[in-house]
Amino acid sequence: MKTITHFFGMLLFVLLFSSCRNNADIKTILLYDGEMTIDHAHPNAQELLVNDFYWSSMEETGPFGSDAGSDAFYGYRAWRRTNIDKSPVEYLRKFYANWNLKQLDLQEHRDSVIIEYINSENINGMILVDTDNAAISVGFGQFMLEGKMDHDIKHLVDLAITRERKSILLEQFAPNYVTTRQKHLEEMALILEKMDSYK
Repeated sequence: MKTITHFFGMLLFVLLFSSCRNNADIKTILLYDGEMTIDHAHPNAQELLVNDFYWSSMEETGPFGSDAGSDAFYGYRAWRRTNIDKSPVEYLRKFYANWNLKQLDLQEHRDSVIIEYINSENINGMILVDTDNAAISVGFGQFMLEGKMDHDIKHLVDLAITRERKSILLEQFAPNYVTTRQKHLEEMALILEKMDSYK
C-alpha cells in the first residue's frame, strides 16, 4: 500500500513539475520581444512547423508575412503576456474592431455571402484576405508561443483557410503567386489536423 501511495505521489510531483516548467517556458517565450523565429518558439512548433514560410516576415502567404498577419501576431504576443488565461479569439475580435470596417461573420463560408460582402460599400476582396490572414496569424501564433492551439481559435483558422482556398479570394493575388498561396494553404490545413496530438 505504501508503495502504491509513494508511486502516485511521485507521479503527481512529476506532473506538477512538468506543468510548472512548461508554463515557465511559455512565459520566457512570450517575454522575447524580437522577430519571431523558429529558435524562439515552443518546442512543439519547432517540431511541427518545419517549412520556412511559417517563420518568414517576407512570405506573404505565411502566418505573419503579410501586413495584417504581422500586426495581428505581434499585437497578440504583447496582449498574451497579461492575458494568458483568455481566449485568443477575444484579442482577435478587438484587433478587427480597430479597423472600423464592416466584418464578415467569421463562421461564414458560402460563396454567395462572400461575394456579396466583398462587393459591399468600402469593402473589397483584399480586406477579407487580411481578415483571414489575421485569424491564421493569431492561431498559428498561439501554437508557436504555447505549443498548442485552443479549439475556438483553431475553428476560426480552419474556416479562414477554407475561405482563402476559394477561387474568388485566390484571384486577389497575382496570377504567378496563386500556386504558392494554394500550396501554403494546403500545408496549413494539414498541419491543423496534426495539432490535435499537441495539447
